[in-house]
Amino acid sequence: MNSNNNTHIKYLDSLRVLASIMVIGIHTSGIDFSTNNISRAFDYACGFAVPLFITISGASFIGNNIGIKKLYKKILQLIIAYIL
Repeated sequence: MNSNNNTHIKYLDSLRVLASIMVIGIHTSGIDFSTNNISRAFDYACGFAVPLFITISGASFIGNNIGIKKLYKKILQLIIAYIL
């Protein structure tokens, strides 16, 4: 989502939905992996969600010429949110 020229990449929204479902799958899959191979396989398959979110975030910044001050401001906001 490039705010400078108002382009909207629809398939990134679909990937976000998929990654969100995968995160829910990670959190709801069974804890005891020793007895259930299906649960273990499901958890491993959903483990791709976090790298997918990072990739989507990077793709959103392609072609977006933001200044270094704005980038530092965004990073500071993330750090504050993480601490709180």
